[in-house]
Amino acid sequence: MALVTALPLRAETIQMWSFLDPAGDGIRSELVKRIIDRFEAEHPGDKVEVNVIQWTELGSQLLRADRAGDVPDVMMLYSPYMQAQIAAGTLMPLDGGMKDWSQADKDDVIALSIAHGADGALYGLPWELRAYGYVYRSDLYKAAGLEAPKTVDEMVSQLKQLMTPDRQGLAISFNPATSTAAIEWVLPMVLSLGGTVLNDDGSAHFQTPEMVRVLKLVDGLVRDSGVLTLETALSSSDDAQNLTIAGKAVAHAQGSHRLSTIQNKSQDGATFRFAPVPQV
Repeated sequence: MALVTALPLRAETIQMWSFLDPAGDGIRSELVKRIIDRFEAEHPGDKVEVNVIQWTELGSQLLRADRAGDVPDVMMLYSPYMQAQIAAGTLMPLDGGMKDWSQADKDDVIALSIAHGADGALYGLPWELRAYGYVYRSDLYKAAGLEAPKTVDEMVSQLKQLMTPDRQGLAISFNPATSTAAIEWVLPMVLSLGGTVLNDDGSAHFQTPEMVRVLKLVDGLVRDSGVLTLETALSSSDDAQNLTIAGKAVAHAQGSHRLSTIQNKSQDGATFRFAPVPQV
């Protein structure tokens, strides 16, 4: 979940940091441009200037900008980075700017707990809602007479059938630098087994039989079936995605937000579809 986070606004020109380029291709970039265009049309004289920054760098760059006293007015921030920024005091509470909102508008906002400070103030608004699942080469599946897998065993069997010396089965990143890409795939599998990841008080509860089973299964994707290479498992999430775009992988564990990017950048007639995470 990416969040639009507001900071003190300067007059007329609004500096915005974004990991999406409003001049770029893809539905998410097009939506950013549409929102900016609408804002500028409704606020004559105001202008939004966008500085495009890699999403993994936004948090650290904001901390450095705050120390230098030159922060942006608005930015998109990956929600797991929110609490560190709130603790550092880089963000401005949004409650004051929302006090005149209608109750209907307030009810439309999905206020995530991760976007609240210890004082209860709200520091960010949702930008997009993502679903994580199984992104697969529908053209290859169709040619082989296959349908999207419902279980991991079925997924492994299909991927082994569709692999070639130049094309691996699954592209998924377990690199610690972008570990959320893996956990957002692992958690649905744990939940599908009836496991839990949180205690009643909200604390982490990862040491469960269900989690052990899923982690062993993931390990088996590399060591047993070979549908995932160790090199890919240790690569970044962006590198794993690029393997899929380059036609070097049959399937990719990713979110719905990246589906259009993968499709738009792929060539040679490759087509992709999105399916739920296969159950264990």
